[in-house]
Amino acid sequence: MSKLALLILAAAIVGVFGEYPSYEVKSDVVKSYDGYQVLRITPKTWEQLSYLHDVAMTTTELDFWTYPSALNNTVDVMVSPLQRSSFVPELETRQIETKVWIPDVEAVNRAQRNEVSDVPSGFINEAVPRYFTAYQRLAAINNLMNTLASQNSAIARVESIGTSTGGRAINVIQIGTAGTSKPIIFVDSLIHAREWVTGATTMYLAQYLIDQYNANNATVRTLLTNYLFYIVPVVNPDGYEYTHTNERLWRKTRASNSGSTCVGTDPNRNWQYQWNPSLGGSTNPCSEIYSGASAANQPETKALQDYLYANRARIRVYIAVHSYSQLLLWAYGYTSANSPSHSVLSARGTTAIAALTPFYNTRYTLGTITNTLYAAAGNAVDYAFVTCGITLSYTIELRDTGSFGFQLPASQIVPSGIETTAFFLRLAQIADTE
Repeated sequence: MSKLALLILAAAIVGVFGEYPSYEVKSDVVKSYDGYQVLRITPKTWEQLSYLHDVAMTTTELDFWTYPSALNNTVDVMVSPLQRSSFVPELETRQIETKVWIPDVEAVNRAQRNEVSDVPSGFINEAVPRYFTAYQRLAAINNLMNTLASQNSAIARVESIGTSTGGRAINVIQIGTAGTSKPIIFVDSLIHAREWVTGATTMYLAQYLIDQYNANNATVRTLLTNYLFYIVPVVNPDGYEYTHTNERLWRKTRASNSGSTCVGTDPNRNWQYQWNPSLGGSTNPCSEIYSGASAANQPETKALQDYLYANRARIRVYIAVHSYSQLLLWAYGYTSANSPSHSVLSARGTTAIAALTPFYNTRYTLGTITNTLYAAAGNAVDYAFVTCGITLSYTIELRDTGSFGFQLPASQIVPSGIETTAFFLRLAQIADTE
């Protein structure tokens, strides 16, 4: 593993791109975030924490990028100029420590939309040249998946696991040598539309597996002989496209809600196991954490849920990829109690994260969803862990810790891909160890 990791890092440093046109990823986003800021708030008393928690669970105006979880744990909240004029005085009255963390959200959005990175991908044979220089639209993601499969039909294929509300396919790329009964390493991303780096990172994993298999990398060949990797890079295609065409920081699905003008459901509060809007979700369709009118009523959630359940006996590892905060999390998200597998999840997670750190010294915090982040009933990991019986079920929250948040620059796509791929591979290597 260490030799493999050093190989790709060295390639990333010395690689040079050929003369190919970049994918077109720029678009005119309708919503402007002019005057919007992200505040970093630090509750230091139980009263302050309780106030922030109540606001986070009930407001439909403020956009909580991270949620209140514990004393001295920072909370990031995006506010418009109007919201700031009323919210900040309230924070001051309660003497809650507040800093302006991102002073100009629109400026960061504009820079991200226009950025084309010059960081080399490190691949020997990149299926779509210069793909990893920018954040790609849905069509480009699907094109890379199909290109990887068509160029490497002996070890890769693409399958649709369902369709979104808008009729867009939710695709999985399956990578591994022949064998339909082999155990599975399952990875998905972009269930939350604005977490762009997650889709780029999972596609980096797909390209890496094929690139290094063809390069006769012993570690990758062993893994693809023993396992099938199932990668779903875009669980929420409607929401993801909407972040490119209309509203960069959109989070939810795009389904209409009966009796409300507010659109969308949080698909990671919509899973069938322990679906409960009162535990880290909301019954208000205007909320960013709206749990839906009923469990698994979103076609995106149901498609992934049903696919996981159908393959549950073969899935050894399930990883839901999110951003941001640099966390590795496991069950439960509906209660603060530890699961019977807590020590196993902690030990395996610690080992896998250790493979990630050496590249860029990126540090992760580990623990259960509720105790490390916040309550989030009706989430994917709890469903995978309990209903599907997949012990090694994790959420990984990628870069960064808030300097850019959801607006991570394109220059960090490759570094995120490199370090997170090392994590994925190490976790796969230890999946069946005692």
